[in-house]
Amino acid sequence: VVAVDSTVTAPEAYLMTNDQTAYGQLSAEWVFKQLNGAGTVLELRGASGSSADTDRHNGFEAARAKYPNIKVISQFTDWSIAKASQIVTQLLASGTPVDGIVTPGTGQVVWDAYTAANKPFVPTAVSDNNGDLAGPITTKGVTAIAVSNPAVVGGAGVTVALNVLQGKSQDKVTKLTPVAWDSTTADGLKQITAAYDSRLGPFYSTTVSIANYTTFTKADLLGCQGPQG
Repeated sequence: VVAVDSTVTAPEAYLMTNDQTAYGQLSAEWVFKQLNGAGTVLELRGASGSSADTDRHNGFEAARAKYPNIKVISQFTDWSIAKASQIVTQLLASGTPVDGIVTPGTGQVVWDAYTAANKPFVPTAVSDNNGDLAGPITTKGVTAIAVSNPAVVGGAGVTVALNVLQGKSQDKVTKLTPVAWDSTTADGLKQITAAYDSRLGPFYSTTVSIANYTTFTKADLLGCQGPQG
């Protein structure tokens, strides 16, 4: 058994996953620092009870332990784009102070809601989804940190399975360390700009390879088509 991006406890299972705890901690730490350790942060979560959400929240809380003057509004999105949009839009309409945002890959929702409300953007932690990266490039006033959470972890999981079947050496647990791009730095903005692709939809993961585990190219991914019914 190879589990991908989901924690399992069976001793015989192999696990290939993004390090979601590190994802949450990197994201939160950056936002808290941008606020100089004081303010109200909206934590947009995933689905209650999912291992990825729990791990990210644990990372968020580990970062928050060092910032006692940070207040948190925590809302579950159930990984729903529509629900995330509703939460952000309603908070803006209510006048509730929000000084920073940590999202589960719904940065595009934040950019759209703030633009529609004509409100000044706040420091926002996002993923490497294409629409998340679009904000700092195409929208004036956006500051963000983009933290990688590659969807191609599924392909890496196939490599784990093949290694095991072929008798090759393979760790039981492989956690991928996230990469963070800070739009407030020249190098970070350069990395975000390089990863963004205007041809792709807003929720397309821009990390298209995992060293030592995937061999396909970006062209392979874009050319891949699902079963025709």
